[in-house]
Amino acid sequence: MSKQLVLNKIDHIEKELQQLREMIKSMVENEVTVTLFEPQGINEFYERALTIYGVTREQILGKSRKTKIILLRQLLCYFLHDIRDYTFDGIVEITGYTDHSSVIHSSQKIKTYLQTEDAKFMLYWNNFKDLMK
Repeated sequence: MSKQLVLNKIDHIEKELQQLREMIKSMVENEVTVTLFEPQGINEFYERALTIYGVTREQILGKSRKTKIILLRQLLCYFLHDIRDYTFDGIVEITGYTDHSSVIHSSQKIKTYLQTEDAKFMLYWNNFKDLMK
């Protein structure tokens, strides 16, 4: 490779890096939040929760301690971890939990409900199980 060709490539790379720096600086200054993706099926989960139980996405991701919202939140964690193979830390970012131990607890609760076939839980499970594939 000629010296001039190498210098041209270096110059091109430096220009691209400068553009990236400016873009990142702009994003930081404007506090831009970037969401790369949402897990497959999560929108259907929220839509079904709204249709069947009248519970919105914001309520599920919020801090409510109502039983039906807690169960839906736990179902969401189980769905993302055990069905979609997301990491606990990844689920924390998606759901807004404060740490991964809450996600672990939620997922374990659903497993317990499934093993014991808890009557109240089974009503929720039957409404969501076709999403759990």
